[in-house]
Amino acid sequence: MPVQKKLSCSAKMDNLHTLLEYAGKFADQLGVDDEKRLQLELALEEILVNIICYAYQPPPGEIELACDKKQDNSLEVTIVDAGIPFNPLGQNTPDINASLEERDAGGLGIFLATKMVDDIHYSRANDRNIVTMTKRI
Repeated sequence: MPVQKKLSCSAKMDNLHTLLEYAGKFADQLGVDDEKRLQLELALEEILVNIICYAYQPPPGEIELACDKKQDNSLEVTIVDAGIPFNPLGQNTPDINASLEERDAGGLGIFLATKMVDDIHYSRANDRNIVTMTKRI
């Protein structure tokens, strides 16, 4: 059974499926049920798309994805990029009760990502953005 796996690839939309599939297969090997796997993949997709679209100017740069089974029987996924500093968790929480006309653009995907996982953290170290998501399995 895997304990930790890493994948690094170019931050291009063409690689999004590869990154999601990589994390999904790891979750499958750990026996994560379909609902929890889908929730994790949705959160991961949101973070990855933001990195692919906005982190590197000019694009592309690299994305490193690490999957790890923790001792508390949770799945931890860490996404690392060397793009511009950006804390997705530091953004204003969207007003989901506002009408579409009153609502500010952006932020809803990150908000939803935080609701799909049990824990999510951001840090910046060695000029790299690090987002770590945890899902109990």
